[in-house]
Amino acid sequence: MPKVHKIGSQFFAHHMTYPTRAFPFMEIGTTQEIEWPYREGASYVFRIPLTRHAWVIGKWTGLVDENVALTHALGARWVDADELL
Repeated sequence: MPKVHKIGSQFFAHHMTYPTRAFPFMEIGTTQEIEWPYREGASYVFRIPLTRHAWVIGKWTGLVDENVALTHALGARWVDADELL
């Protein structure tokens, strides 16, 4: 998990690395903490041109419980038994 830098009480910034150097240079993203207090946030991702590095700047939008935080972080979803048939 990246080191999140607090900007006041509602905003944050952190660095991330993309797997490729492909476009776009700016996109909308999300941030999910996987450690307490399990905050989630809306963010903008600004990529450094021609590199894999990016800066994320965002705002915390709320708190979730641990199970929801880990589910969101993995990109998973809950499935009912009826959906498996």
